[in-house]
Formats: sequence, structure tokens, C-alpha cells
Amino acid sequence: MSVNIFGAARRLTKSIDTLVDRATGADQLKPHARERLLAQQLRSCTQMVPALFGGALVVATIFLALTFGRPAFWPVAVWALTINLIYANGFRLWLRARSGEDADISTASRVLSAILHYAAAGALWGLVLNLLPIDEPLVRTAATIGVGGMLCATIMALVNFPQANAAYTGPLLVGAAFSILRLHSAPDLTVQGILITGFIALMVAVSLRHARSFVAHRASETLVNDKKEIIGLLLKEFEESASDWIWGFDSTGRIDRVSKGFMTATGLPETDLIGADFVHFLQCITPPNDTLMLQLERDFEARQTFSDVEIRVTASGNECWWRLTGKPVFDERAQYVGYIGTASDVSLKKLAEKRITMLAHNDPLT
Repeated sequence: MSVNIFGAARRLTKSIDTLVDRATGADQLKPHARERLLAQQLRSCTQMVPALFGGALVVATIFLALTFGRPAFWPVAVWALTINLIYANGFRLWLRARSGEDADISTASRVLSAILHYAAAGALWGLVLNLLPIDEPLVRTAATIGVGGMLCATIMALVNFPQANAAYTGPLLVGAAFSILRLHSAPDLTVQGILITGFIALMVAVSLRHARSFVAHRASETLVNDKKEIIGLLLKEFEESASDWIWGFDSTGRIDRVSKGFMTATGLPETDLIGADFVHFLQCITPPNDTLMLQLERDFEARQTFSDVEIRVTASGNECWWRLTGKPVFDERAQYVGYIGTASDVSLKKLAEKRITMLAHNDPLT
């Protein structure tokens, strides 16, 4: 029996997921991007769980105080215990998420758990409207404010998670409708119910619109991250070359990136290189007043791109030649953030050119 119920819940969750995905555009995402999106949606709604738990405790206490000594007290007491157990379980999951203990639980399982949690909460908030003696003005006002306040807070908490929003508001609306139908002589409650229903419809529309923006933003972010991963892999493969390496410095000219090849070429550890002034470092290993070095300095000051500049340096006690390429880097606000570039050791090439030149001048055949 429990297996059938769980299977039905999973199928219902899948149906809600499909509808929401179509409404928000998430159905166009690749599976791994959809997985990341769900994880981000869960994180965004989980942050509000402690506040919702506190609100449920306060509202339940008020309802118990209003019904104390009346026939409705014990049904409301059972309701209060049940709903606070649900929120307490949500709080427990929030603690697990904060400590990282839920890392071994699949995203799909956590999504199902969250949707069932909010569906149960919505059903219980709809139920309490039928347990309270709302024919009394004071109780009716407290019920409207209490349940309405929890409704507003939950919709706002789930603004990025429309699946849970739908699971929560649906049962609550059904319960509210039943409570209105059994009170034919309370026109004010009918008006309040209509207003609440309209407010819910408005909030659901806002939630879907916000969710579409959220999906579009996260999809773009995921695409950028995927490209960064690919670039990172390509850079790693490039850095593994012994004769080629990558360098970079920040907006102040301090080195903030060096590859293994750079350390091998200079004979210096990373700790000595990171934070050093890049231009000063080059000045120390190039001949004084070197024209190419002076041109590099002008390029750096003007934030110009340069390519295949070959300079003579003294590194690890040996004279060698480096070929440098670099370009300035700007952020999304067009602010200068530094330089990134590549370099390679072309000493063998230079030595071969020198020998060819010597042969051309000294070989009697030439």
C-alpha cells in the first residue's frame, strides 16, 4: 500500500515538474544543467525553512489559545502537533543541508521530498480552516491573518521553486474553498476568500515569471561555467607542455598566475613568483635598456595586445630566449583587471638561426 502511495506521489511530482518546466523553459535545458538548476532551486527555498517553522509555531499556538476549552481544541491540537512535526522535519533537513550531510542524497529524491513536504503543509493549512470555529468573528479574523500570513511567506520563500509552490497552494485553496462553502451566512469570509484566491493567482503568476528569469539566468550561468571548464581543461593540457607556459598579473601588475612551465623556466618556486611585479621581474632578467623590453613596458602601460615578442633573458643562470604573447583582460563592466598571456622557450630556434648566420658569413662555399 505504502509503495503504491509513494509511486503515485512520484508520478504526480513528475507531472508537476513537466508542467512547470514547460512554463519556465527549463525543459529546454540539458540534463546536467537541469540537475544543477534543481539543486539551486532547493537551496533557495531551504534558506527560509527556519522562518517558516517559527511562523507555524506562533500561528498554531494562537489557534490553540483561541479554541482552548472548546470542542474544536483537540482536533486543532492534533493538527498543530502534526504540522509542526512536518516543519520540524524540514528544519532537520535544513540542518543536514547546511552541514553537507545530504550530499549523498540524489537531487531527484530531495526535490520529491521538498514537494511532498510543502504539499502536506498546504493540505494541513487548508484543513485547519475547516477545524476552527470560523463562524466567530475573532476566530475568523485570526484564521484569515494566520493562514494568509503563512501563505504569503511560503509563496515568497518558494518564488524560485514553482513546483513546490503549486504543491503548497493547491491543497490550501481546496481547504479554503470548503471552509467558505460551509458558511453561507458569512459574506465577509466569501469576499476574503475571493481576495485571497486572486492574490494567490497573482503570486503564482509572479512566481512563474520570476522562475523563468531564474531559469534563463542559471542556464546562462551554466553555459558560461561549462565553457570555463572546457577552457580550463585546454589550459591545463597546454600548461603541461615543458616549453610553453601561461602567465598573468592583476590590475596592479602583480603576478597572480603562473604555470608549472613558467616555474621550470625561471627556476623559481611559485611562492617567490606570486605577488611579484611582472614588469620588474622581466627587467631583472633582461639586458639593461633592451629595446624589446622597453616596447613591452609601453604596451603594458597602454594596455595593448602584443604577440610573439622574442626577448633575451637570463633564467636559472643560463642565457635563453623567450617568446611572449599577452593581452589585457577586462571584466563585464569594461574595467581593466590585468593581463594574461603565454610564453615559450625559443632558445633552440635562436641558436639554430645564429649558426645559420655564422655559416652564411664564414663558410667559403657561401
